[in-house]
Amino acid sequence: MPKLSLAKLERHLYGAADILRREGMDAATYKDFIFGLLFLKRCSDVFDAEREAVVGKKVEQGMLRDAAEEGYGDNPDFFDGFFVPQRARWLYLESKLNDADVQYGAALDKALSALSESNESLRHVLDHIQFMKVQSNKRIVSDEACRELVRHFNRYRLRSEDFQFSDLLGSAYEFLINMFAESVGKKGGDFKVLEEFGGKKPMHYKMITERALEKGWLVTEGKTPEATMYAQVITEIKRQQKQGKYPRFVRHGLGYVGLNQWMGRGLAFQIEQHNHQVRKALRERLLAVKPGEFEVLISQLLAEMGFEMLEVTKLSGDGGIDVRGALVVGNVVRIKMAVQVKKWKLKKNVQAPVVQQVRGSLGGHEQGLIITTSDFIPRCRQGSNTGRQNAYCAHERGTARNAAHGVRYWRPSLDA
Repeated sequence: MPKLSLAKLERHLYGAADILRREGMDAATYKDFIFGLLFLKRCSDVFDAEREAVVGKKVEQGMLRDAAEEGYGDNPDFFDGFFVPQRARWLYLESKLNDADVQYGAALDKALSALSESNESLRHVLDHIQFMKVQSNKRIVSDEACRELVRHFNRYRLRSEDFQFSDLLGSAYEFLINMFAESVGKKGGDFKVLEEFGGKKPMHYKMITERALEKGWLVTEGKTPEATMYAQVITEIKRQQKQGKYPRFVRHGLGYVGLNQWMGRGLAFQIEQHNHQVRKALRERLLAVKPGEFEVLISQLLAEMGFEMLEVTKLSGDGGIDVRGALVVGNVVRIKMAVQVKKWKLKKNVQAPVVQQVRGSLGGHEQGLIITTSDFIPRCRQGSNTGRQNAYCAHERGTARNAAHGVRYWRPSLDA
């Protein structure tokens, strides 16, 4: 029997999409049904092969086939891969195709549910695929279309030995993702978010998903889009590494993802990875420091940066100013600075009222500086650009002159 090629499998998947397009669906809706049936068919075919081997071995040892099938062929303890229970097996679904008494969408939902219940690693993973789902008092996928899809997927067996190359399904999976993304005009939302918002720094996959949904670069009806996106990123990384390619994405641990194009190679890459871990550990230590100790630490940091005449103010009644001093530039210019520090966790960003409070506490010829372990909202930065005090805006990895008036910001480069 000829091996299944990628080109043939791609045409096969296009054919499945055509069936659902005739139901009036767009790609954002029908992709889950195609993924679901492709996965179910693959699991069933691989299980059948393993089941044949388990039962065959017992028959060779002298056991009657019926006894071997009953005692071993339906016992999950004897299988290494996914265990497929009776009602989720493809042969069972085939046997119900011409049964007019069977609501076929319900049979498919029960099959997916049975597969999930029988395998701990699949719990709730397939819950969002519902062939019986109703929208506007009408089934999204008719029973006729459900039957047609099963007949369509029945054309090819999906055992590993049937594939032209070992990672055929991985390539087909990538093809499906691209096909669906192109169909809705929103390709590579995760990549686009990192390019636009990452600032060459890793982002957490939940934040990537949030931004992609906000921008309309990701369309999904699933209950856990962030988990789906992260799983797709991990799958792509592993597949491209197997193929000897540099993946587009880089995992930084704890759910953070960056782009490979930001990274160097060899020693430089290893140094950046090490620095990332150090910055993470430093953030954790800073967040554990008591407020008073944190202010003292910042005063020591400012001294190392060239500040003189530093004074840590009282913890209360300081008008929002934590440290006062003078920044010495080139041993010639002295700039009086009033500093407020915010030891805040990520997502608790500095708001405009904090800037206003600092501005109101500045003395004559003083400039304001806000230092935070979190970040600043855009409006906060814009809000600093008014007032009498000379100012700068600094955030992320460096300091840059931004305006003639306002308050200076500084967010240390601490990875989350």
